[in-house]
Amino acid sequence: MKTKNLLFVGLLAYLVLVVSTSCEKKTDAMDTLIDIEMSYSPNPAVVDSVITITFEVVEAGAAHDDNGDDHHFELSMVSCEVHGGTLEEEITLTHHEAEGHYEGEWTFTEAGTYELHFGYMYESEMFEKEFEVVVVAN
Repeated sequence: MKTKNLLFVGLLAYLVLVVSTSCEKKTDAMDTLIDIEMSYSPNPAVVDSVITITFEVVEAGAAHDDNGDDHHFELSMVSCEVHGGTLEEEITLTHHEAEGHYEGEWTFTEAGTYELHFGYMYESEMFEKEFEVVVVAN
């Protein structure tokens, strides 16, 4: 019985390793296709102030055209979550009038470092990219 349990635990550990390596490779592959840039204002972010968070999605390594086009990508199923301490909430994003621009607002109630998880679907697969926001006291 102990041998079966050890085999089962070993198999489970192997599957976790394979799945996590596969997810990392998918994210790395996406990084070669598109760039996702995050900005926020005001910068620095201040406690109890509305912060506007903007994501821009462009073709990786794309140069500006003569007309200023960055080769923006429009993604589907875009989402954003804010994580910090015990906080884990979704930020509502709106699709800006320009392709590849996503925007949301958030008010942080405590100073600290927070992670923003930008999730999206591309070619029927889900991906996520993390960004950091440092919030300072008034």
